[in-house]
Order: sequence, then structure tokens, then C-alpha cells
Amino acid sequence: MSKYIIPVCEDNNPYIISTSARSMEEAENRIMTKLVSEWDLDVPTDWDDFCDIAYQTGFGVGEIRDIEEF
Repeated sequence: MSKYIIPVCEDNNPYIISTSARSMEEAENRIMTKLVSEWDLDVPTDWDDFCDIAYQTGFGVGEIRDIEEF
């Protein structure tokens, strides 16, 4: 398993979320599930849709990265 991190911004307060997953796709799904629930967003069809919905409702979602890249 790898650790993935992603910067997000909520109410002009940036922070970083992390998750462990076997693949980038699994990490995206875990983060989407967590944030859709927390932010009460419509259910997205994929990662790009999630980012668009989050942006339209005032939340910022950065680029997800494998921590091994650093």
C-alpha cells in the first residue's frame, strides 16, 4: 500500500488529507467518498466531476500525489 496526499481548501482554510491505498484510483475514491460526505456534495461520476462539483460549491481540491514522489 502507498500513502497519498492531497491539498484541499475549505472556507479559505487550506489543509492536507492523506489516505493509504493500493492505487491512485483507490485513493481518489476514498478521498471522494470522505469529502462528498463531509461537504454534502452531489455524488460525482468520476474524479474530474468531483473536482468540478467541489469548485462550483466553493471548495478547493488540489492534485493528489503519492508521498513517494517527495
